[in-house]
Amino acid sequence: MASHTTSHPPNPPTHRRSSRRGGISLALDGGQQALAQAGRHEQAEQTARSITNPYQQAQALTAVAEALAQAGLHEQAATVASAAEQTARSITDPYQQAWALTRVAGALAQAGLHEQAEQTARSITDPDQQAQALTAVAEALLTAALREADAAMMG
Repeated sequence: MASHTTSHPPNPPTHRRSSRRGGISLALDGGQQALAQAGRHEQAEQTARSITNPYQQAQALTAVAEALAQAGLHEQAATVASAAEQTARSITDPYQQAWALTRVAGALAQAGLHEQAEQTARSITDPDQQAQALTAVAEALLTAALREADAAMMG
């Protein structure tokens, strides 16, 4: 039986946009965002929302949601990750949408929205991207379970 594999670039092409204001650095380069200066999340979110390209905005919002989750601000992370999902679903290019939703699914899981993360991952129609998204969700669930186990052992 022949195997059918669709080849996709590692990240859809994007334009470089960098904004540095008040210690926030949000740089979009090859679909990757860098968010600096922990504690400046509100400004980072505003900067992300000001991006007009839906793919880039979804990626930037996802980066903010991930940073919020890593800072333990799960309620805020959930709100931003949900906004990233909504933005990702507005992307008309199917490959860019799949890439954005893959990353959003991981951010949703990190924010504690496990069911929404799984639903988002399962909604991706490209099998390779869906597998990557489900893996990201599983990794986030494992990380959360390990944190809970560590907290139970310490407390």
